[in-house]
Amino acid sequence: MTSDVPNSCHCEERSDEAIPWTWQYSGIATAFGLATTDFWTSDVIKLKTMISSLEGKITLRAEKYIILEANGIGYKVWCAEKTLSKIPQIGESVKLFTYLSVKETGWDLFGFLTHEELEMLELLISISGIGPKTAANILSVASVEDLQEAIVLGDETILSRVSGIGKKVAQKIVIELKSKVKKLAKGSGDKFRVADDIEIIDALVAMGYKVYEAREALKQVPESVKGMENRVREALKRLGKK
Repeated sequence: MTSDVPNSCHCEERSDEAIPWTWQYSGIATAFGLATTDFWTSDVIKLKTMISSLEGKITLRAEKYIILEANGIGYKVWCAEKTLSKIPQIGESVKLFTYLSVKETGWDLFGFLTHEELEMLELLISISGIGPKTAANILSVASVEDLQEAIVLGDETILSRVSGIGKKVAQKIVIELKSKVKKLAKGSGDKFRVADDIEIIDALVAMGYKVYEAREALKQVPESVKGMENRVREALKRLGKK
């Protein structure tokens, strides 16, 4: 039996299409109390919603994934290079925020240490042609804050550093996500101070500095310096030393 996957079920690097649910997923279904014979669309949505995070013991570390044991079940979780470099060693526990990717060849879990990274991945995969693996690679080359700033300011250099992301795709990401990222940054409060930093960089660019120069100068401003005017003044001091 086949079932059409709704738009909310993202398929890696391709548009959604009919996916044959077979017996190989029955073990997962049983674990979560879902149908064990055929998977219906509603079951897929339930499972994608239910697995939003996992916490357990690391039983294996590979080059691109880990096996995370939770409640007696071992989950293969794909992780970006940056995430893998920060997670604990085998035998230790970790909590990962996860995204479940559904495609006709199988299901893949992608894990991140912060919810902000997961939110950024979900924004990136909303763009046609960007799948979870590519989005995870993007999150490996820069922090969420730097990606947000780059997108809002139209700086494609960070995005272009990712293998497989050309100039056209980088431009597409900037165009389609600019307004969404602005909204996300403003809603994040003081945790990342992204919205304020974007305005500061914008002001420095208006003074004639390059985006990357403004960003690097702002990174050198101590966290103890509060207020946009003070942070702009400190950034200018550092730019003046060049």
